[in-house]
Formats: sequence, C-alpha cells, structure tokens
Amino acid sequence: HYFLEDAGSPDGTWLAVRARRSIELSGGQALRAGGAPAVELAFGSPLDPADEIAAWLGIYQLRYLASTLVEHGLGSLDEVRAKKDELVELVSESFSEAEDHALLNMAISELDRNFPPGKYERRSLKISIRPTPSAEPVDVAECRWVGGLLALTPGGSATEKPQLEMLLPWGADASIEGEQLLGAIPGTGWKAVAHLKLGFSFGRYYLHWMDDGPGGAPERCYVKLGAGQRHWLQPQDVFSIGSLEFEVLRFNCGSHAEQGVRPTMEDEDVAV
Repeated sequence: HYFLEDAGSPDGTWLAVRARRSIELSGGQALRAGGAPAVELAFGSPLDPADEIAAWLGIYQLRYLASTLVEHGLGSLDEVRAKKDELVELVSESFSEAEDHALLNMAISELDRNFPPGKYERRSLKISIRPTPSAEPVDVAECRWVGGLLALTPGGSATEKPQLEMLLPWGADASIEGEQLLGAIPGTGWKAVAHLKLGFSFGRYYLHWMDDGPGGAPERCYVKLGAGQRHWLQPQDVFSIGSLEFEVLRFNCGSHAEQGVRPTMEDEDVAV
C-alpha cells in the first residue's frame, strides 16, 4: 500500500473529500470549502463513562437498551466488554423489535474493532469557524460517536444562526440517530447546499460526502492532514500541497494541449 503523510510543508497537505471514501478526523485538523471561513477541528469534552453505553448502543439504534444494562450494574463500556457474552440474555425481555436481537449481536461482535481497549477516542469532536484570522473561533457543531451530518451552505455568515431544519437533505430522517444535522458551515459560494457525513469507527472519527458531493459540481472540500497522520492512498484520491494539486491514478497517464496559440488552424493536442 501507498501512504500519504505531510513532510512539513508550509501550508500543509490537504486531502479532497470523496463520496464513500472516509478520511480520518482528529483535533488540530482543519477543513476548507470554497469561500467559507476557516474551519477548525478540536476535541471537546470527554464522555462520562456512564454515557458510553448509551452512545455505543446509539450507533445501532439501540439506545433504549442502555437503561436495562445500567440496571444490571454495568456502568461503563469497559464493564460491558467484560460481560459481552451475557449481554443478549440480560436484555432479552427488553427488545422492542425482533431484528434488534440481531443488531445487538452485531454491536457486540464489532465492539473490540470499533472501540479497541484503551485505544479509542473518548472525547467529542468540535467544529468551529474563524471569520477572520484574528477572530475568536465560533462553534458550529459537535459530533459524538453516533455521528451526524454537516451542511455546507452557499451563503450566510458566521454571525447568523442557521435554520437547521431547512438544511436537512432530502431523504434524511432527523429522528434517526446518525442522520441528524449537527450544524452548518456558511459562505462556500457554491450553487447548492452540500452535506458531509460524520461518523465513528475503529476508535476514530471520520467524514465523507453524504452523496456525490455538492450537486455533482467540480467544487472540492479539503481536509488538512494532521501531524504524523498517514492516509492510505487509493485511485481517484486528490490532494493539494501549496498551489499544486495531485490526483492518484491507477495507470501512468498525462495530457498536453496548445490550442489557439499557433498562427495556423492546426492545434496541438497530445495524450499519453
């Protein structure tokens, strides 16, 4: 595999967000989208151990089972892990839907993968914008394990409070955890509202486009690689360093054209 890591470039290395291709997020990173103000990421407050069980179950739409586990004396995710072979029996009389039994089995089977013991992020991820370089950051969203959506709007400003109910994408259900709109980043200058999907997996936060990006337009949203962060490169990945933009391709290729610069009607066009 090939990996990308910033080597101390003055402005950093920026990865273009793609649909169905996740980019890891961490405190200290940044986003940029069109003409929007600078977007900064920082870790927020840690989850209370007693809230971890509900947050874990919420990922699988099973939050209602948390109180039953608490009643059986389980007060943290570490205690759940210690008794994971008994969990289904403990809540067997509390299932509201037949398929919830299978969902809980899935949650248990993925517990050590999504929450590696001692290696998963226990804090929320705060998203803020800085209207000017000298201004104080303004919080626009906070993401927890269950994830959610972040809207990127064409207009607006950091001082305006967005009407989130008007920005929910078509087909999303705000009553479902993980599909709720967490906040909005204003002023991209794009033609339409675009939505980023934020989630939590393998102990880390991540994001990708909810659909195919901002209306299928060529505008890009970029995430700045954090210090020491390594990104696994795959075909069609795009990243920028300074004023240069690079695209990862499966085969060696290139093109060159000189149209309209010759004194005759003959234009030069070469593709490799």
